[in-house]
Amino acid sequence: EGGGEEDELRQLEFAAFNKLRSEAISRAGFNSELLRQNSSEFTQTIALSPHYRFSWSLVPAPSDGNSLTTSRPETRYLRVLVAARAKGWVAMGLQPQQDRGTLHPMKHADIVMGYVDEDGNGVVEDKFARDVEAPSLDILVGGKDNIYRGADAELQPWIRHYGNVTLMHFAKPLNSGDWSDSQIDPKTMVMLLYAHHSGDSIQTTGYVAYHGPTRGKMSVLLDGSCRPGSSRRGGDEGGSTCEVCKPGFYCTGGSAAALPCEAGTYATEAGAVQCTACPASRTTMESASSSLCDCVCSDGYLQLDPDPDCSAGELALCRPCPKELYCHKGASVPHVKQGFHVENSSTEWFNVWKCSEPAMCHQELKSLNFSDGSELLIGEVGTCATGRVGTACGRCDEGYYMLGGACEVCPGDSDWWPSLLACFFGLFILVVTYYAANSAVTAYTSSMLATSVSFGALVTGMQSLTVMSQMSVEWSSTWTDFLHGLAFIAFDLEPLRIECAVSRTAFSRYFLRVILPTAVVMLYCLLYLVSQSVGGMLSRPGWKKTWTFNATCQVWQALYISIVLVGLLPFQCYTHPNGESSLTKFPAVVCGTSQHAALFVAGVLATVVYGVGFFSMCVIATLKAPAQSATNDTFVRFFRFLLYRFRVDRWYWGTVLMVRSFLMALTPIVLPDLPNEQLVMYTTVLVAFFYLQCYVMPWKSKLLNCADMMVMAMLVLVATAGGVYPEPTTNDSMSTFIIVILCGAGCAVFSIFASGVRSLINNLFKSKKQKAKVDQVVESVSSALPRLARAVSTMRVSELNRLMSELGEFDKRCMEDFTALMAHELEMVDRLHFHRAQSREKRSKSWLTKAKSTMHLTTNKRITLAHSKVAQQVLQRYRTQTEASEEDAEAEHDEYVVELNNDTPGTCSNSEVEI
Repeated sequence: EGGGEEDELRQLEFAAFNKLRSEAISRAGFNSELLRQNSSEFTQTIALSPHYRFSWSLVPAPSDGNSLTTSRPETRYLRVLVAARAKGWVAMGLQPQQDRGTLHPMKHADIVMGYVDEDGNGVVEDKFARDVEAPSLDILVGGKDNIYRGADAELQPWIRHYGNVTLMHFAKPLNSGDWSDSQIDPKTMVMLLYAHHSGDSIQTTGYVAYHGPTRGKMSVLLDGSCRPGSSRRGGDEGGSTCEVCKPGFYCTGGSAAALPCEAGTYATEAGAVQCTACPASRTTMESASSSLCDCVCSDGYLQLDPDPDCSAGELALCRPCPKELYCHKGASVPHVKQGFHVENSSTEWFNVWKCSEPAMCHQELKSLNFSDGSELLIGEVGTCATGRVGTACGRCDEGYYMLGGACEVCPGDSDWWPSLLACFFGLFILVVTYYAANSAVTAYTSSMLATSVSFGALVTGMQSLTVMSQMSVEWSSTWTDFLHGLAFIAFDLEPLRIECAVSRTAFSRYFLRVILPTAVVMLYCLLYLVSQSVGGMLSRPGWKKTWTFNATCQVWQALYISIVLVGLLPFQCYTHPNGESSLTKFPAVVCGTSQHAALFVAGVLATVVYGVGFFSMCVIATLKAPAQSATNDTFVRFFRFLLYRFRVDRWYWGTVLMVRSFLMALTPIVLPDLPNEQLVMYTTVLVAFFYLQCYVMPWKSKLLNCADMMVMAMLVLVATAGGVYPEPTTNDSMSTFIIVILCGAGCAVFSIFASGVRSLINNLFKSKKQKAKVDQVVESVSSALPRLARAVSTMRVSELNRLMSELGEFDKRCMEDFTALMAHELEMVDRLHFHRAQSREKRSKSWLTKAKSTMHLTTNKRITLAHSKVAQQVLQRYRTQTEASEEDAEAEHDEYVVELNNDTPGTCSNSEVEI
């Protein structure tokens, strides 16, 4: 304005500066520092194309802004800076994206267009596009120009050229209320239209030239969020630019940073709005996967083809993992869960075998801990515990023997003394049983009876526990070890290292167990023969046949549970996950094979001969006992093992105990794959016989009844513990609970056993105190009975009925048992007197014959009258003593003969001799 040389110089400098700046912009290209400086005032920037950049921010409405905005819910202004690589016109439009359907983006679009006119003035216009055509000014279609043109210099519209780059700036209300303007919600997706033209058609022709290919659209969020498929550059929330998501990431729009694809999904292309899920039963090893090839088999599936050609769309075959295996995602080799076994071959991975005991299957276990707090123990495929081989790791390898469920190395030649000691101990038990089982029988509980019965209760309890070891219940490891320690009571000879000396086949191992009951019979026969030979040499009586038979049957009855269990072993098959079945005791033997057939035949024979045969003999003897006991003493001596421990009116209880034992031994066979049902059956048998025993009280004393019931109660509690703890393998509480039960019951039974031993010692040393107690009880009852009989005999029947009706149920039952017992005893006394009378008559005739014979043998002596008188006295004494026994009569005869031969010789008449 000042003119002159100074102004001209300033104009030349300004033109030179602009020329240099334009050249710099042209050289620097579209992303020059200039553009970054111009857009630094805006909160958001996005590159709509390589030739078009859009920057914006939301600002408060100026005080002199469009008055229509004051009544609208959105009063903010949209401040925009557009940069295009062009020297012609530049335009951008806004269109709400929702509810557009298939409408063309240009239709009803709100557009702002700018250009530099021929005079160099920048023109920024508010336009409206009715259709796919050149837009018209808002004021020409009935709208208003809502571009801010007020006093705020920062919001003033302008457009300038910088070399080949054009910058356009303007501000416009988001919600002007004008029908020709789009009503914009910055929180919803907006379609951004852009176009530009490199020529100057408006300046020369006055109309808008068609933009050609330099146009496009993009969806954005004006509140600062990036459009779907893009995110803040570098993940910086304060950043002003958005960038397209890389493969393996997805952007939903509005996120500060790109999100990696979660495990099980992938994104192959850049700018993904969401990730693609892997095919069914597949996942990815980690997040941010960018290829279908990253999809592997999920947890619980086994990848059978580890190297597929995924570039051609082929994926590895995923097969569901059996529940007994553990298949980690992407695994081509599974792991085996505790208690199961598979061979290390891809063809055998789905042929899963179940070990009869979990510890048999694995040499080493690895623990897996999960987020829910659970733990899983797994092992390698194709491995067994140390020394184990074969199907389901069911047998010991060469050089090993079975001990407590584990295979131990066979000892050397000098380490067999424990086995020999065990054999001698067994022989000692047989000898002790011979004398204990044939001790004097009394009506009361003798010390020997108390000792033997309490010991028998312990043996029965241990056998009942071995039945539990045959069930399919998974006991705790501590309790399992304890049950293995009782294996000897069930004829398990494996701890004696028999496998180290004989064949290791299942049949040979089973045959050794089956032959044991027969071996007991053979040993007793051998001991009988030895005693007879030794007794003859020492002029002492040997073992009696009746006593030997009784002792043999006593051992069989005491071990009846184990005898039946041995016979039923080939029937105990449990099911594997692969559908096959194996014997519980010999897991390597598959049921239904020829090897199992041989065992099955042997088991049938053992069950028929041992279990059914011996039981049938006992039943017949029990039925005949009432009649035979009155007349046949030999029968009673043969079968006293069935009778002597019980009350006279409960003589049958020995056979009832065998029924209980047989039912308990059947438990492992019934429902072998349902442990809870096995426990229910086992408990039902025990509870039923517990109630029956409480009702009849069969043993000779309360103490013995309590001992037997204590053992049954203990077994019921132990069986209950098996169903209480759902995961006993890793639960030590189960072992603690069971051990407490066993200790309590064991102490109670052992106290009875100790009491019997103490009484036995007292009897051996002729304890007067113990005998005085027994005599006192006998005298008290004997003196009370006559008084009671006299009192009852004077009472009327009606009075007796009244007294009986006033008694309680238990007292009435006691009276009924007492009267039945007394009637039985009195009847036996009458029978005894009758048989004794017959015996005396026979013995008197026999004695007279012997006396005559003795007198005639003394013809060389002179028999005096004194001899005759002695004979008369002896005869008279014999006839008057009606209660004398046969032994007394024989003693009288021998005494007479001695007197006859030792007196002074004399003579007697023929009549005296006849006498």
